[in-house]
Amino acid sequence: MILLQTPAIASPIPPAHLAQRSDAEQAVNDRLTSLFGKYEPYRDFFFQLQAAVSQGDRAEVASLINYPLRFSSLEGATEQIENSEQFLANYDRIMTGPLRSSIANQKYEDLFARDQGVMIGRGEVWFSGICAPGSCQEDVAVKVITISQNALPQSVAPAAASRVDRLPDGNYRYWNGVPNQAIVSDAELLQRGGVLFRFRKQGNNITGDWSYVDGESICLQGQVNGNTVTGIAVDRGDADFNPVTNLSADDTFVNFGPAARLKLRRGQAIARQTIRYRSAILDLGGLNRINAGVFAPPKSCSI
Repeated sequence: MILLQTPAIASPIPPAHLAQRSDAEQAVNDRLTSLFGKYEPYRDFFFQLQAAVSQGDRAEVASLINYPLRFSSLEGATEQIENSEQFLANYDRIMTGPLRSSIANQKYEDLFARDQGVMIGRGEVWFSGICAPGSCQEDVAVKVITISQNALPQSVAPAAASRVDRLPDGNYRYWNGVPNQAIVSDAELLQRGGVLFRFRKQGNNITGDWSYVDGESICLQGQVNGNTVTGIAVDRGDADFNPVTNLSADDTFVNFGPAARLKLRRGQAIARQTIRYRSAILDLGGLNRINAGVFAPPKSCSI
């Protein structure tokens, strides 16, 4: 699947919405245009999806999905829905009442968008422009790319300060901010900033991205003891937009950014604009566990 920035869709927007040109709607239009080249395909798709869900048109909803679909259940389990037949067979399990309500209650002028796509609710649904390899100039459509029930608001927030080595295997996010509610949305993270560790845990093995929200990031792979991860780190950059430098080529630990939580040493260039640090220590003590989010952590830091 290729995410594209200039998709097209033929379904017309309802006339009632054409007359509503509020400042908030115009701001969303401008944001979508700046990200994807034009806003109309995304606006049209949003209302088409809302209508199909509210009318209970299961076949129409299934046709608006990109397969395989990444689906996360309320319990956090992730699976792939391979085709429309599988989606329809599991429709009631996937499209629950709370999820349908989230789609129905979403206002166009409140949509959040970034380069990966457009978000409904707190991340329950993401949609984006997609195309098949080699056909991106002619055959492009807007489709739902993820559905995440675990992004729905919950009555109880996740444990704010869970000790990392005691967590069951799974995907997690830790943040230095203090959650105001059960679910921290991507929009809130971008607004409040800070540092974020998005990782997967298998036994004591940890693989994840340590990042400054909407800023620098680095891949970390190692083992956890308590709230401390020790291992290696790989920093990848771009010569034109995000060049990387070797922060420490010797045995001296150097902080990765101002947060002073990730320390690196013994860096070596292993490819163009790629530095591998043979020693890395990340302190997660005092950070707060938040909802896992809709994007999966990396499976490895290999190049």
